[in-house]
Amino acid sequence: MFDREEKKRIAAAFKKIKEERDEHLESLNQLTGELQTAFDYISELEIKVEKLKEITDDLQMFKNSMLLSDKSHFANITLSLEEQKVFLLLYVFGEKEPLSWDQLHTRMNISEDALRALLSSLLSKKIPIIKEKIGAESYFNLDPRFRELQTKENLIVIHESVSKGIYEKSLNNFF
Repeated sequence: MFDREEKKRIAAAFKKIKEERDEHLESLNQLTGELQTAFDYISELEIKVEKLKEITDDLQMFKNSMLLSDKSHFANITLSLEEQKVFLLLYVFGEKEPLSWDQLHTRMNISEDALRALLSSLLSKKIPIIKEKIGAESYFNLDPRFRELQTKENLIVIHESVSKGIYEKSLNNFF
């Protein structure tokens, strides 16, 4: 069918195709390695960003605890209903012992991101929340001096529906 010359050309064409395929495979392997390196770098950055968020929250908590001597900045604080729920949860149920992240998450029945945003919002509004890390678990509570001030002077106004919900309904129905 094919003479010797045609067979050589066909063999040379297949050899060239094989070489090009091998080059493409090598390029793909290099790109895969580069993608993995980039992914690893992004993962490291995400961990560092999370640590920075924790440090920022810790600094905000420290700053808020320092502001307790001047009550005037509490006069204009308005909390959303969801913030009020978290505040009241810490105020009422954190009185005996701090609440773990899991306890807060379970009782609020919201996503972790939403809970993180609510806690950050409370901190940004100068609510003195204390965060303790025991092992890998984080625990949260109100500063005891602030709890005492709240008890005596009702600095943070809680909407009636929120306070009724926490006192009159079971936690399962409220949260």
